Amino acid sequence: MANLMLHCGAYRAEKNEVLATQAPEPTRTHFPIDHKVLIEEAEKLIHKAGYMIKTEAHALSHEDMRYFGLYELESTISEVNDYNPVAGLRNSHDKVFAAGLVCGKAVFVCDNLSFSGDYKFSRKHTKNAYDETLTGMAEVFSQLPAFEEKLKQRTDLYKEFKVPRDISKFIIQCAKRRIIAPNQIMSVYDEWEEPKDAFGDEPRNLWRLTNAFTSVMKQKRINVFRNAPATLRLDEIVQEHFNIESLLS
Repeated sequence: MANLMLHCGAYRAEKNEVLATQAPEPTRTHFPIDHKVLIEEAEKLIHKAGYMIKTEAHALSHEDMRYFGLYELESTISEVNDYNPVAGLRNSHDKVFAAGLVCGKAVFVCDNLSFSGDYKFSRKHTKNAYDETLTGMAEVFSQLPAFEEKLKQRTDLYKEFKVPRDISKFIIQCAKRRIIAPNQIMSVYDEWEEPKDAFGDEPRNLWRLTNAFTSVMKQKRINVFRNAPATLRLDEIVQEHFNIESLLS
């Protein structure tokens, strides 16, 4: 997948290269998990949930101590033709961040990524981390069909919900709440007015607006887990600003 954003010296790696890495020996307080364990467990759970892997990408950084992975899955909903669900993995052997999993969507025409706060898991590398990480991952992946249904409901609503042309105040509000940087305000506005991807054919709706944001956000080239919190907050602000929370219950 093209949109596995790399940062801090990370590089795209072949899966076999990641599988060959080894976690350091555990200490009294630190119990690292092999990157291989997360990859193999994720793929097993993806297939168990009834999904096929369409594309995948993997990255390593800091002398292979940190791992990032992204899986694009084939949607199981036949009428969905705009996006596919995605699952992002991360793991570290140097105590910088917890092992984690987050689910979201990849939009076909532009490779934009956005994520759902209801479908994520993380676990620090402390005692019992191995068993609890596998259990937490299983719980998230078992909810993928429900996640897809909610995703379709939200996408359908965003496409139906018309937005006024002058959306500059909302974009500035998002910058104030650190969804985007101040120097990205005009980029989002330009993307809203004249999308570089196929969204120019869309009416001025929430689907076009949110993709204007994610199109600009992906240009910062940060990894999937750094981008996820911003896209989560974007959805929260959209639903709050346009008063549509009750329509998504």
